[in-house]
Amino acid sequence: MEVIVRDGQVNDLTDILSINRLSLPGVSLLDAHEFAILCNASRFFRVLEVDNLIAGYLFALDRHASYDGEEFNWFCDNIDGEFVYIDQIAVAPEHRKSGFAAVLYNDLEKSSLKHQAIALVCEVNLIPENIPSRKFHFKAGFAEMFCMPTRGVVVSLFKKNLVG
Repeated sequence: MEVIVRDGQVNDLTDILSINRLSLPGVSLLDAHEFAILCNASRFFRVLEVDNLIAGYLFALDRHASYDGEEFNWFCDNIDGEFVYIDQIAVAPEHRKSGFAAVLYNDLEKSSLKHQAIALVCEVNLIPENIPSRKFHFKAGFAEMFCMPTRGVVVSLFKKNLVG
């Protein structure tokens, strides 16, 4: 099995939308318009391929992104210094529990440090609860900062310090 992580491309749309739909409600629904917005706003758009097929993706933005997400804005208002906001990460169902989310996060962490980020941040559904994602983030060294109702759900906002 050959596993690679590469920069995402606009022509990855069909595969990413498919993985996105299979990952609901753990991620927000993407359509072609939202995909284009994330492609333009994201500093980091990465895909994970297994044997030349897309098995996962990650969109992450730095604090200077032109983006109007409620959770993103909370982090901008409450974190001093550079951070990287993970807007979406999803792995195809047949590849879950294979460590591929950790591969994407490790890739992001290395890239974020090169860009002088002090933290990775994200949100995870609390209601409805996304137990696998919460466990993953705690195991990866994230700490819960705040809970917020948004878009008909309640999310936990998480942060992982990258330095000091």
